[in-house]
Amino acid sequence: MADETLMPESGEGTVEDMVVDRADCIEELIEALADSQVLLMRAHGAHWNVKGPGFGAYHELFGEIYEDIQENAIDQLGEQLLKLDVDAPSTLDEFSQRSTITPQPISSDDPQVLATDLRDMNDMVLESLEDTFDCANDLDEQGLCNFIAERIDMHKKWRWQLTRSISNAAEAPVVAPMNPPEATEVEEEDDGMLERSVVGEAELRSRPDLVGELRSGADVVEQRHASTKVEVRDQGDGTWTLTGLAAVFDSMSEPLGGFTEVIKRGAFKNVLKDTSLDTRALFNHDPNMPLARTTNGTLSLRETPRGLEYTATIPAGLSYGNDLRVLLENGTITQSSFAFKMPAGGKGQDWADGPDGTLVRTITDFGALLDVSPVTYPAYRAATAGVRNETSDDFSERSDQADATEQVTTPAEESRLREEQERARRERELRLRERKLATLNNN
Repeated sequence: MADETLMPESGEGTVEDMVVDRADCIEELIEALADSQVLLMRAHGAHWNVKGPGFGAYHELFGEIYEDIQENAIDQLGEQLLKLDVDAPSTLDEFSQRSTITPQPISSDDPQVLATDLRDMNDMVLESLEDTFDCANDLDEQGLCNFIAERIDMHKKWRWQLTRSISNAAEAPVVAPMNPPEATEVEEEDDGMLERSVVGEAELRSRPDLVGELRSGADVVEQRHASTKVEVRDQGDGTWTLTGLAAVFDSMSEPLGGFTEVIKRGAFKNVLKDTSLDTRALFNHDPNMPLARTTNGTLSLRETPRGLEYTATIPAGLSYGNDLRVLLENGTITQSSFAFKMPAGGKGQDWADGPDGTLVRTITDFGALLDVSPVTYPAYRAATAGVRNETSDDFSERSDQADATEQVTTPAEESRLREEQERARRERELRLRERKLATLNNN
């Protein structure tokens, strides 16, 4: 039986187009599953066979990689295929034939060689997952998008760890904490706050045991994504502004590992009136890519009826700022996010069972607002955004009047989005053909 979410609405294309898109998405998903299975086997083999200097650390790192894929990827990718009414591959022959990675026996027990092989294979898995994300996004399969985004985040973590272990041949590999480098301990300059750990949606979904810590008021930094419109405006002096909603009020989140969450209007009131407020605008929450800051007047924050609005003034000549603008304007970056702490002692939040029995966290007050960030991957369902050159007043007025789930698009934007989706579909078809030809040539 066909999944109803895959049928087009009026004006969105023919049934034939949707069937092709669905077939592309299935192919990409199968490749992602097969690639993940091949990487799992190689990581497991490296875990078993590694020898030499730094054995203990490499043995642990390779073990963490295969355990993550085994526990958090293989079954879940197979289940996503079943949801599309497709049987998942289940034999070694099928995985070998459908994978973009050519399985090879381990030829060395040297830690550096094994780590390099795993990094290269991991990059191929990342490419398969990113292609799958694009397909799922075209079909508005938001549940699949969210899961694939989590896997992409995790494989980027493995890429970072493996690259670090390769770049320091004389040292044992660095086994990272729950997140990549920006999520390690960071001491703020003068405010005495210590970011002991960072908890995002991916961690919550993979670690349901964290709910108890959040309910008890654990001292952690949390990150959330939000439905938002991101707007760009030239200032005439070489600078430009980036305006968006970092958080949306009264909008239920997607499941976050045992609970859902809603932020009540006014939850940022106490944080914003704090005279010592020192919030940064970062790109992808990366402290190495600051964009603006409240203490120097380049970042402004305010509550609107819809959510937390931010406006960052980006200086002229900021190279990665210019790169970000290009990505915003071509639709590659379309979401915003924010990092926060809750008040001590579990205050500022209420936990209760919802009508369907799901645990609901209602946030009424924040303890600290650390950063707002345009980000690459969404985690909430309605997390698409457009970029337009318009005044901040235009944006604020529309935000004040808009419903939390409303997405305002013009006919020209809709036409542009359809053209981009069609171009992306054709590029995926070309990649699929190239991969199939390469497979035939190898055989």
